[in-house]
Amino acid sequence: MCFTEHNNLIYIGTKRGGLNSYNHSTEEITQLIIENTPSIQIRDIEIFNNKLYAATSIGGIHFLKNDKWLHFLDSTHIQIIKPTTKELWLGGLNGELFFKKLDKTELIEIDIIKYSKTGIWGINLDNAENLWLGTFGGGLLKMNAKSKKVTHQFVTQKENVNSLSHDVILTLFTDKDGGVWVGTLGGGVNYFDPNNQKFKHYNSINGLSNNVVMSFLEENNKLYIGTYGGGLNILDFNTNQFSTIKTVQAKIIRCIYKDNSGVIWLGTHGNGLLKYNPKNNSVKQVLKNITDDVWSIIEGDSNELWIGTWGAGLINYNKKNNEFIQFLKTDSKNSINENIILSLGKNSKNDLWIGTYGSGLSYFNVITNKFNPYGFEGKNKQQTNNKKIRSIYVDENDDLWIGTDGGGINHFNSKKSEFNYITTDDKLPNNVVYDIVKIKNNIWVSTNYGIGRYSIENKTITSFDYDDGLQNNEFNQGALYHNAETIYAGGINGFNIFNPQEIEIETKKTNTIITSLKVMGNEYKTPISYTDTINLHYSSNFLGFQFSHLDYSGKIIYRCKLEGFDKEWVQLNERNFINYTNLPAGEYSLKFQGKRSGNWDNNFSTLFITIPPPFWKTIWFYILAAILILLLLYSFYILKQKNLLRKNVELENQVKKRTQEIEQKNKSLEEQKREVETQKELAEAKHNEIQASISYAKRIQSAILPPLKVFKSHLPNSFILYKPKAIVAGDFYWLEQQGGRTLFAAADCTGHGVPGAMVSVVCNNALNRSVREYQLTTPGEILNKSREIVIEEFEKADEDVKDGMDIALCSIEGNKLLYAGAHNPLWIIRNGVVLETKANKQPIGQFRRSDPFTTHAFDLQKGDTIYLFSDGYKDQFGGEKGKKFKTKGFRELLISVQNKTMEEQKTFINDVFEKWKGDLEQIDDVCIIGVRI
Repeated sequence: MCFTEHNNLIYIGTKRGGLNSYNHSTEEITQLIIENTPSIQIRDIEIFNNKLYAATSIGGIHFLKNDKWLHFLDSTHIQIIKPTTKELWLGGLNGELFFKKLDKTELIEIDIIKYSKTGIWGINLDNAENLWLGTFGGGLLKMNAKSKKVTHQFVTQKENVNSLSHDVILTLFTDKDGGVWVGTLGGGVNYFDPNNQKFKHYNSINGLSNNVVMSFLEENNKLYIGTYGGGLNILDFNTNQFSTIKTVQAKIIRCIYKDNSGVIWLGTHGNGLLKYNPKNNSVKQVLKNITDDVWSIIEGDSNELWIGTWGAGLINYNKKNNEFIQFLKTDSKNSINENIILSLGKNSKNDLWIGTYGSGLSYFNVITNKFNPYGFEGKNKQQTNNKKIRSIYVDENDDLWIGTDGGGINHFNSKKSEFNYITTDDKLPNNVVYDIVKIKNNIWVSTNYGIGRYSIENKTITSFDYDDGLQNNEFNQGALYHNAETIYAGGINGFNIFNPQEIEIETKKTNTIITSLKVMGNEYKTPISYTDTINLHYSSNFLGFQFSHLDYSGKIIYRCKLEGFDKEWVQLNERNFINYTNLPAGEYSLKFQGKRSGNWDNNFSTLFITIPPPFWKTIWFYILAAILILLLLYSFYILKQKNLLRKNVELENQVKKRTQEIEQKNKSLEEQKREVETQKELAEAKHNEIQASISYAKRIQSAILPPLKVFKSHLPNSFILYKPKAIVAGDFYWLEQQGGRTLFAAADCTGHGVPGAMVSVVCNNALNRSVREYQLTTPGEILNKSREIVIEEFEKADEDVKDGMDIALCSIEGNKLLYAGAHNPLWIIRNGVVLETKANKQPIGQFRRSDPFTTHAFDLQKGDTIYLFSDGYKDQFGGEKGKKFKTKGFRELLISVQNKTMEEQKTFINDVFEKWKGDLEQIDDVCIIGVRI
């Protein structure tokens, strides 16, 4: 079936029902009889020059003129009619092609039988005046509409997935961007973008002997091509034909180099270095017994070549006298760092840069014959970031552009003598960079995933891949070559030729649409592509969008921004969907955009989204609720007033009765009041007496604590955080100087408040006696003696007293630290790591057994920080959930303050404690000593 519209009528061509017209106004269908045959088959109908043309099964073309059918080409079966602005084109079932100009009656035939004998089923004219012909078996033909010459034939190629999927074409369509849509018989729909054909592709289909291309050289309008397995090929640009040079026996040509005298040198695998004369096709093998695998060639002075080999090191070859010097790796500091050389570069001094297979980059001074290797671990800017150097390009500033096998591009600034790295993090296509060339202000690289162009000026990268017409995404080392206007890039499926100046990104004004909207996981019912505003239910706060950029010429990247939710554009890259969850009620606008490549512009689309609040959050609900509340309050007020009036009468009667009773009770209350006041005065006096006693006890306890000034004089870089739970405490800190040693400790006695303070006096005294009376200076011995004294003191009591003390005791003399502890450990923080020494699991006091306390010895380092502490800090309840601070939190806190001074540490630790405790009660005494070495 076919149809067209003209003068308010739709003309419908059928297979067996002839030609019909449908009138919009009357909704009537009328059959138009052609040559008295109502059941004639109509193959195609079109309007040209205000006349109706029909291709029929009778043969030829019928056209309607003055309500009469006229007939021409009666011996030819026409399949398609295609009018253009000035011409009418006709395609026949046997490959005939005719055209007629608007102002002419003559019908002209164009001979294209050699391209297709099976018929033309599609004709279309694009924006560039190219005529596209779809044939029934001959593929797609491209014709210049002015010259009427076929310029290209596109057919199915099994080796090329980007070729036409089927040679039988049923229909054609050209879109507004010039893209050609091709409908095939069994091959689906094909899309061809004539504007995206900047990369010319050559491979074995065109005559190349092998698809794996390793090297190039352009000379005298010919392109020499080194292959991996197919020897040396030549592409003659005059004939566009390939040929293979038979005299070159090597099948693998790694590199091709033309020296200043015009001689062509071939680096091969298996045949080493070959000297080739293109005039007589003669070939001579050089350095035959030295190397059979040459990877790179570069010229030194007028008589010498530098050769990089696989396994034979660096070779200096004198062309004039046929002599050579070989540089191999030795134990000498000045030798080359590896015998496998992948790439060479030369600076303005004629010195060499050498890229190796596994030892990075070296600089070779050709005057002194000294090698200077560079590191390859990327630890600083004086090293490459990869050990395998695939390619070296030395630019006009003597800067290096280095292709690595995993480290991307390494740029060496010769003035600053430092490297910068350009990797996939900077949008490089791949970090395996096979080859590099520089053209003007751009660096072109071939990689393991396409070709990249790096703008030195803008620091931006543009990538090209298989979808852009490249031979494949994988390229080969050494196979990136350029002259003034052309780049040649070889890979595993032939090679590309392109003009880098023409590879500019063409930004099409193509729309991006939403193809799918899912609300709460279900597809939105209204076709989302045809609306720009949607209103959702308040519960519809889970939205999923899918986008499509209507450009099919290559890979597309996307971005979007939900105004009212996203602060910045969300870069989706090649992902064309996004989900938003838990969106609050409000007004949103979704901006979305796709692009082929190039920079983003303002050509984005917008979808406006409204998610209303639930009814109980609307202003009308608030107003109604406020009115209802006011009515209820007013009703309550009226009822209350009535009750008050009734109760007032009752109260007046009761008041009189109660007045008399109150007068009697007042006398009794006055007496009770005087008694209570007397008891209060006695209680206050007792309380003041107790407070005075506790305050005096605090003065006593403070007297036994070493003054902070004394503590600082012996341990200047220290702090003490001392926070008793009550006025007096069971925790105390202690300091003594004995025999050149500074002894200090943090102790925690049983209990807190007055009982704890009393125990602390006994324990403090035991420590003082152990040092002063018994002249002990070793922490373990001091604790042993203190335990004896405490037990002896408490044995004097009539009752069994098991109170005692937990303690961490240290001795410092120079950089020597001794430590012993009862339950309380020693922490030393060194370089951000806590070194913990555990205490003996026994107190200073009565216990089920009394083992000697262990003395631990340490060599302190500068910057070490020592911490002694009781358990009050880590056992304090607090935080959002009222839990203990715990040892882990205390450890992390101390590690976090190592960059602070000791006084800053004290302040910070105290602030953290107060914030953690909040409004909760302090449960125990807190004592922390910090000392920095």
